[in-house]
Amino acid sequence: MMDSDAPIFSVICVYNDRETLEKSLLSSLKNQCEDWYETILIDNRNQDYHSAAAALNAGAERASGKYYLFLHQDVKLLGDKWFKKARHQAESIGDLGAAGFAGVTVSGIDPETKGRNTISQGADKRKWRLGTEITAPRPVQTVDELGLLVPRDVFSDHQFDSTVCDGWHLYAVEYCLRMKYQTDLGVYALPMNIWHNSSKNAASGAIQDIGYYKTLVSVVESYSDLEMIYTTCGFWPANIWYTKTILYSLSILNTILPSSLSERVINSWPSIWGGAVPLLWQEGRKAVPVLLKEIRQQT
Repeated sequence: MMDSDAPIFSVICVYNDRETLEKSLLSSLKNQCEDWYETILIDNRNQDYHSAAAALNAGAERASGKYYLFLHQDVKLLGDKWFKKARHQAESIGDLGAAGFAGVTVSGIDPETKGRNTISQGADKRKWRLGTEITAPRPVQTVDELGLLVPRDVFSDHQFDSTVCDGWHLYAVEYCLRMKYQTDLGVYALPMNIWHNSSKNAASGAIQDIGYYKTLVSVVESYSDLEMIYTTCGFWPANIWYTKTILYSLSILNTILPSSLSERVINSWPSIWGGAVPLLWQEGRKAVPVLLKEIRQQT
C-alpha cells in the first residue's frame, strides 16, 4: 500500500480454496512493482455467504481504494506493472461505470466479432477462443465475472444486487446492465493481461451449474425491455418465456439423466440456446418486416 495516501486499488476476492488463492491471485500480487493496493479477502470455505454479490458487498464495506477490483481466486495478473497500466486505463475513461477484462458487445454477428478481451484461459494458458483481442478500452454491454473494476464513488451508490443475483453467477453482468441502461455511465473491456487458470469458467464457454440459468431468469425479468443480453456464456433473448423454458428443460434433464451425462448437457447448452438459436431469433425478427414488405410488393 502507498505510504501516506489511501491505496489506488482495493483487490477484493471471495475464496473457497486457499491453495488456489495463494498460487494464483496472491502470488501475482506479490510480483507487482507498484505497492498501490490493499487486499481484502472473504473466506467462504465454511459457506458463510450464499451469493457472490453478498460476499463481495461485505468486502467492499472494508475497502478504501479509489478503484475496487473484484477478482476470482484463480486469476493471475500478468506482468509486474499491471497496476500502473490499469490505473492509466481507468483514468483515461471519463464515464467509467464498470470495466472488465473479457467483454461482449451488442454489435457483431457472432462470438468472434462480439467478444473483446486480452485474457488467457486454462491450465495451458491459451488465448480466449471467443472474441477479438484489444489494445485500448472498448465499450461493451457486459463483462465476465473473472474480473470487474468499479470506481469507489460509483460503487458507493450502486452495490451488487444480491436479490436478483442470489447465487454465484451473473452478478457482474447484472451490474454492467444497470450501469449501461440505468445510469449515464459506460461499461468497458480493458486491454489488461490476465490469466484465468481454470478449465471451468464462463470464458471457456462452459457452464457447470444449473444455478446460472436460475439467475439468468431473474436478470431477464429485471431487464425485459432489452432485446438481447450478451454475455461470455451466451447471447440470451431478454424474453422470460425463452429463459424459463431453458431452465425447466434443464431441470427435467438434470433429474432423469445420469450425473455425468447431465453435466455434459449443461456444459453444451450455451452453444445451442445461448448461441445459434438466439442469433436466429434476433435475425429472424429483423427479417420478418422485410419479408412482409416484399410480399406486399409482389401482390
